[in-house]
Amino acid sequence: MRLGLLFIFLVWAPAPSWAQVIFSGQVQQMDGEAIPGASITIHDLRSSKIVAFGISEKSGAYSIPCNERVDSVLIRVRTLGYTLEEKRVANISQVTIFRLSEESIALREVAVRPDPITRHGDTLSYSVDAFKSKGDRVISDIVGKLPGVEVRGDGQILYQGNPINKYYIDGLDLLGGKYKLANDNLAVDAVTSVEVLENHQPIRMLDSLVFSDKAAINIRLKKKVTTSGSAQVGAGVAPMLWNANVTPMLFTKANQFIGSYQSNNIGADVAGQIKMLSSMSTMGRENDDSKTDRVQLVPIATPSFSNTRWLNNQAHLGSLNYLKKMGRDYQIRINSSYLNDIQKQRGNTETVYYTGVDTVALFEEKYNRLYNESLEVTVNLERNTKNKYLKNVLAGKGYWDKQTGILSRNHVPLEQMLRNPYFTISNTLSNIFKVGKQLMTFESYTSLNRLPQSLAVTPGPFSNLIAHTDSLESIKQHVNQRAFYTNNALSFTRGVGFFTFMPKIGFQLEQQKMNSYFELPHGEEEVVLGGELENDLNWLKMKPYGELKIQWKKESWRLGLDSPISYNIFKIEDQALGRNENLNKLVFEPRFTLRYELNSFLAVHAAMGFKNQFGEMEDIHYGYLLKNYRNIQLRDVPLQQSKVWSGSTGVQYRNPLSAIFGSVSVLGNYGSRNLMYGSTVSDEGSIAYTAQALENTTYGGLLTSNFGKYFADVKTNIAAGATVNWNTSQQLINGALSQVVNRSTSPFVRINTNFNKLIDFDYSYKLNAFGNSVAGNKNKATVQQIDNLKISIYPFTGAYITIQNDYYRNNFGGATQRNQIFTDVALRYKIANSRIELQLNWNNVWNTTSLSTMSTNSFSYIRSEYFLRPTQVLASVKFGW
Repeated sequence: MRLGLLFIFLVWAPAPSWAQVIFSGQVQQMDGEAIPGASITIHDLRSSKIVAFGISEKSGAYSIPCNERVDSVLIRVRTLGYTLEEKRVANISQVTIFRLSEESIALREVAVRPDPITRHGDTLSYSVDAFKSKGDRVISDIVGKLPGVEVRGDGQILYQGNPINKYYIDGLDLLGGKYKLANDNLAVDAVTSVEVLENHQPIRMLDSLVFSDKAAINIRLKKKVTTSGSAQVGAGVAPMLWNANVTPMLFTKANQFIGSYQSNNIGADVAGQIKMLSSMSTMGRENDDSKTDRVQLVPIATPSFSNTRWLNNQAHLGSLNYLKKMGRDYQIRINSSYLNDIQKQRGNTETVYYTGVDTVALFEEKYNRLYNESLEVTVNLERNTKNKYLKNVLAGKGYWDKQTGILSRNHVPLEQMLRNPYFTISNTLSNIFKVGKQLMTFESYTSLNRLPQSLAVTPGPFSNLIAHTDSLESIKQHVNQRAFYTNNALSFTRGVGFFTFMPKIGFQLEQQKMNSYFELPHGEEEVVLGGELENDLNWLKMKPYGELKIQWKKESWRLGLDSPISYNIFKIEDQALGRNENLNKLVFEPRFTLRYELNSFLAVHAAMGFKNQFGEMEDIHYGYLLKNYRNIQLRDVPLQQSKVWSGSTGVQYRNPLSAIFGSVSVLGNYGSRNLMYGSTVSDEGSIAYTAQALENTTYGGLLTSNFGKYFADVKTNIAAGATVNWNTSQQLINGALSQVVNRSTSPFVRINTNFNKLIDFDYSYKLNAFGNSVAGNKNKATVQQIDNLKISIYPFTGAYITIQNDYYRNNFGGATQRNQIFTDVALRYKIANSRIELQLNWNNVWNTTSLSTMSTNSFSYIRSEYFLRPTQVLASVKFGW
């Protein structure tokens, strides 16, 4: 009850009690002709501060909401070539016509700089020239500097802390969410501006009916026909190195093309170029077609520092992407990629398990070889106009992955061999059409996937459990799984006044079969183990559902209510073990959202919701399954059922005139579930996972904040923020009921400045602090601090020198580790009157051989030490076009 009252307070506390004022009218010349693009600002007479602003449209019209509680305001209108006009008016809704006189301006020698940020309606336009420095080569160099915009390490773009939903190039979506390929290779000189489309609704038929709180990025090119791209070839030593990247691009009004071949062994992760990054609608699917591994090697956890420091690879990537606009507003898009990537991983892992009574320590030396091979093809046919919408996506993916691992556990050698292929094909159809005055939408998603996987371990672990013996020569776990999934829905969309009603009915069907068994060597033959060491699981889930979405939009208010109801039918059976479960349950999962724009700069939002969550097939199997060499699982329990209550609230501020952006959000959740998971940790660090039918609760929260300010006069961008996460859960650890509390804090600061023509500075600082307690015993916190400083020097025309320094300070559980510093140096020279650029890179100047990171996972603390790439020198030639 208290939690509910708190959420209600958070939702309604920000709402003001005064009526909103709308200033509207038109900006005209003295003869009555419209003046588009004029800047209209509304000022508080007491302080002269700007409280609202807008831009006149093509017709000269403007409409600006204002929520300032004052008696009178000053409206000021200005545009280049005309006199400034201003009027003092009462703070009430009114229509005001401004007529501007032409004004001649005598200029001597004036350097005209473009406004860094301009706004037109829901579109913010960042001038590339305003943010560009001499060392910038591709558009990602610019995007990372923009206030309000953040680029994560994997290339994902966030605006005001939220991922973008589309990445357009001149209004076309060529890459379908895999935009890192364009962002890292499109020449900055080909781009005039980067546009942020706020509240972006990708489906044009729904643009005025269904509001969106997501933003999109549009890369605006300078020319109507643009050829861009580059070819780079490099070679080096210590050891023998190569790096190649050939990425041609063509952009016209009716055709877009990006092709790429990339290959290297310098630690650059080319697989990230084809990673799905944008948030894509999947009809509320409860599973997806991303790769699933039922068995695995114990990995060396991916570190937070740059791949080029530690990744030992031999990678080849080919990608072809083509979009063509056809007649009747249709467009077809084909995206294909092939990846062949061999990786070697070396490192040590020290794991400490906190059982609440004592600790168990595990030390592992790991050498893993990963052979990743994949092929993906997607064909997209789309028609997206104000009156018609049709989209069909046919996709096929194949992974032929395998891995080998040589490991020493507490100085005892062990070998692993993993085969983990995965294959899937899917089709997604969405069609919106009119029936009378309302819109009807038919959506369908269907997928098939298969995974035949196996894991062999020598010597065999869990010998007492598997074969009732003290030792096993080796053991092999086989898993074969097939899945069919379909989701089909029919919905209506109807606008009535300020309301939009969207009723929907649909049906989901998920059918899976999983077969697993163990093999033991017996002479020259293999012996298959049965009984509780095998699974022959059949899974069937059917879900008829209906929902009613209601959205209300008036002036600066946006409210949404989603009230889905579904009937979930589960049929689970393992004939070999004689086990089955049937579950039928009706669930109601309402969600309420609110957004209110207090003025042109400030908006508040809030949400409340309730969800029923059910376990997946991976969460239940009546026989044992070896997940990895030190993790065996038995989940002979009822299907997991969870109830989760969640709420959030936040504030967003963006002022393009002063280039200030910021956001703060808080999320809380409380859940209850019918299963409690247990972990039995052996003295040697192996874990047997089980589950019991026991009610338990979990709760937690997340606080995120981001702030940014751009100082145009000195071309400096400053950003700061923090993420604070905490959660509490109950677990069975070695048979004892324990409350586990995990906490993490990650503040950051970033400064980018190129105030001087001869030198640029980029500095960032991040702190990662982790702490936890088990059964009331508080464990020592682990802290890592990372400083990054990049200095770019331009000694003369065409020359560019970069010095990159990364400084790591570690304190793991109270034990201070040796601080470590990395330095990279790059020299670049562009030959005059040509498109040829020469480059020399010297990485890891001090030849640092290892680096440690830390993490926490439920009731364990993990310190990972990575063996790094040695110092290396690479010379390359780059041709641009």
